[in-house]
Amino acid sequence: MPGAFCCCPSTINVKLKTLQRALATFALLDSTHLYSHTIRVFLQIAQDGPCTYKHLENSLSLSNSAISRTVLKLGSTDAKGKAGFNLIDTWPDPKEGRRYLVQLNEHGCKLAGALQAL
Repeated sequence: MPGAFCCCPSTINVKLKTLQRALATFALLDSTHLYSHTIRVFLQIAQDGPCTYKHLENSLSLSNSAISRTVLKLGSTDAKGKAGFNLIDTWPDPKEGRRYLVQLNEHGCKLAGALQAL
């Protein structure tokens, strides 16, 4: 039947409205070139704190190249040399020089705080 809704509308509407507000908050960064995996990587870093690329790959089931491009985009400069979102910082892992750690920077913490307040 057209227009029929089989789930609990009030619960779903609240969750969808929260999701919509969260996506609108991200859209303030870039309303045309923000991919879902970029949001997923940001949220994983916000949740886990400092972590390695490998941790992100395993947690999100994304390839190393996808994580690498996304981390660059979330940082200060993307892979093409254009300005990134400047939400995270990366630095070499002191325990393993070939590995990098990522963490939210001040701007990323503010965005995470805004999302938490939704």
